[in-house]
Amino acid sequence: SGSGSGSSGSNGRVAITGVAGFLGQLARQECEAMGFTVVGFDLPNPKCQGGPGLHGSQVASAGKKADFEIDLGKADSVTLSEKFSGCSHVIHLAADGRPSADFVKDVMPNNILATFNVLEAAKLAAVPRVIFASSNHVQHGETMGGASGMDWERLEAMGGPANVTLGTPLSVAGPDSYYGISKLTGEALGSYFARVQKAFEFVALRIGWCLYDSAEKLNGTSNEDYLKAMYLSHRDFRGFLHGSMVADIAGEPFNKFVVAYAVSNNSNRLFDLDESIRILGYTPQDGYKGPVNVKRPTNHIDIEDDTPPPAPAAPTPTTS
Repeated sequence: SGSGSGSSGSNGRVAITGVAGFLGQLARQECEAMGFTVVGFDLPNPKCQGGPGLHGSQVASAGKKADFEIDLGKADSVTLSEKFSGCSHVIHLAADGRPSADFVKDVMPNNILATFNVLEAAKLAAVPRVIFASSNHVQHGETMGGASGMDWERLEAMGGPANVTLGTPLSVAGPDSYYGISKLTGEALGSYFARVQKAFEFVALRIGWCLYDSAEKLNGTSNEDYLKAMYLSHRDFRGFLHGSMVADIAGEPFNKFVVAYAVSNNSNRLFDLDESIRILGYTPQDGYKGPVNVKRPTNHIDIEDDTPPPAPAAPTPTTS
């Protein structure tokens, strides 16, 4: 199941799970461009979610160079840690990405147990940093209008586009599926391993929708408004990943654990990207620039505008 030597590089070793999937292929490209040797892990028959007009089988392929064929949900952490030995980063992308996935048969082994096994192996191998592919689905529960669509009235009541923040994720919006729940579980595991066990630094990227390299390719597709709000270009995924690999998160206020968004600068995006840009040092270069379904709040700091919002008016003194 592969030699295990990985693709060549001089900057150290990086392990990527789900390497044959779409994001895995982009992650390999970015890591190799950074000079890393990539050690890739995937199923013998890799799977990918695909998207409108593009079946998953056209995206994932066993020919996309997995060095180790492995079912991470059944993996032994000690054996896996030997394969992580000498890696500066583990990029954990492997998961069952279907929001309709069965919780017991699919989500538990492939997303929750697999993530535990990867994190335990990274701890045993003394890997300095783990990057975890979280998802927009951890926060889409309160903005849904249908199975995967948008409810713009709900979003407007929450402050409008670009207003959902990292600081209050569960008080603003919760998961929309068992898949979303599994990604929240992964974030919680990461926090525990990083801050309590002090095993490694951990970055969770709440990734949008990354498949096409132009938001216009989503025109006329099912759930078009949701997909454009979540659109993430290939270049921006690589940029956010790069930032998550090099950002300094060891000290306060991060204490080895960060959650950040990875979506392009879409005019109708849900998420406020300012904090993620500051933490990771990457500003998205692409995005959907079409009409917005609801009015953008006037006090939002857009990422092209560094001016702070106006200070609130001083309270009028009252006499008793």
